[in-house]
Amino acid sequence: MSGGVPRVTGAPGSAREADPSGAVAGPFEEPLEPWFDGPVDLTNCDREPIHIPGSVQPHGVLLAVRTDDDLTVARVSANVAEALGREPDQLLGRPLREVAGPAVAKTILDVVRTAFDLREASPVDLLLGDGDDWRHYDALLHRVGELVVCELQAAQGVRPLTYVGTYARTRQSVLRLNGSRSLAELYDVVVEEVRRLTGFDRVMVYRFDPEWNGEVVAEARLERLNSFRGLHYPASDIPVQARALYERSWLRLIPDVDYQPVPVVPALDPSTGAALDLSDAWLRSVSPIHLEYLRNMGVTASMSISLLREGRLGAHRLPPLLRRA
Repeated sequence: MSGGVPRVTGAPGSAREADPSGAVAGPFEEPLEPWFDGPVDLTNCDREPIHIPGSVQPHGVLLAVRTDDDLTVARVSANVAEALGREPDQLLGRPLREVAGPAVAKTILDVVRTAFDLREASPVDLLLGDGDDWRHYDALLHRVGELVVCELQAAQGVRPLTYVGTYARTRQSVLRLNGSRSLAELYDVVVEEVRRLTGFDRVMVYRFDPEWNGEVVAEARLERLNSFRGLHYPASDIPVQARALYERSWLRLIPDVDYQPVPVVPALDPSTGAALDLSDAWLRSVSPIHLEYLRNMGVTASMSISLLREGRLGAHRLPPLLRRA
């Protein structure tokens, strides 16, 4: 994967979204447009409603069910057949037990009824399939109004998670982080350990100033890559709605910047006319302006982690964003 950085001062283009993972713990600093007419470009992307893109990334499947006893299917991604073997028109309006099986429906209903925070209860292990074709999926759950959104991603690696595969791998990182004696040292340890754990070509920490301009304050990278440490980028590169999403969800992943967005079906709720709010969705499709910028830098995949203090992105001496590319 190629390394990259969102926009630095004097560079062409713009990274208007820069990989947020969801939406915000605090209020938006200015109203967002309820909908957006016309194409998105560099003159208007600061008003782009990135929380309601109407589509998801294709490395998973989205399923939204009502919170009634039947968990009635209300919205799906157009690729839902990859997990459930049925097209959207065969699923919408039907109880989850009829389309995914009684065991899956009971598992999700139990979590919905007992979990205080569905995101903290995720992932939920589900077994989906038919006949001799069965597969484990990680189900990531969250609420959107009267709906429960279930994002399905095919499980990777050994299940259940093991001591060697989890705790032992991260223990060294935690010990190094705890041993940091200054913010500068902490930044350096963070990028080194995240790169060791993930294998990304480049990992950076960005720090915001009080006006939301940014600086790359730490970096770990392949030797063949140019360094971005010390470079600056303007506040306009990460507008208010993107910062809001960073604060609400701390992780954002784009496995393939050349992905083709998968529509949510139906696009608008038949009773309210509203698009599905994907602020908390891991699969949420990202701004086309941001994807174009990543391609221009030669980046093929990207991941961002928000570093928050009391639920807010930091300024001055606080690190706002950890970026892997």
